[in-house]
Amino acid sequence: MAKEKILIVTPWGDPSGWSPVEYVFNDTKQKARTTLVPLLKMAGNRASHVLILVSDTLFVKLNDADRLLENLCGVRRAGAEIKDSVKAWVRGWVKILVGNHLSNYSIRVIPGIGSYRVKDIYIEFKGSLDDFYSYVYLAILEIAEHVNFSELWLDLSHGINYMP
Repeated sequence: MAKEKILIVTPWGDPSGWSPVEYVFNDTKQKARTTLVPLLKMAGNRASHVLILVSDTLFVKLNDADRLLENLCGVRRAGAEIKDSVKAWVRGWVKILVGNHLSNYSIRVIPGIGSYRVKDIYIEFKGSLDDFYSYVYLAILEIAEHVNFSELWLDLSHGINYMP
């Protein structure tokens, strides 16, 4: 009988501030900056996919956010550009934090809420907390269409307070 496959779902806040910590799972110690490293080790070849959930408000963390915002000023719907920038930034952090140990993963950028200042530019994110669950369910359903899994592991270690 084949071993059951696992989908790992993990909301992430700002990974740039995470420090190495020693995680202990089932008497196995693992030093890492994210719980994803020991979870992947525990899952072994059973991990079929990892879904990383992030807020579009991470955009303000990008080194070139001010330059990107200047280019987007006056653009009514800059959401796609912001999502793409955040997704690329998070992809970089996945490589830094997990290395090449993660190949089957996706990043879902979810609308956040808040007003931020990036140098002299103000940016407002007008997401809705009520929509968060819909975005997550849709992302899981889209993965389920293409990825076979029988278990779902939800890692709430690094999320934002409303995620989930």
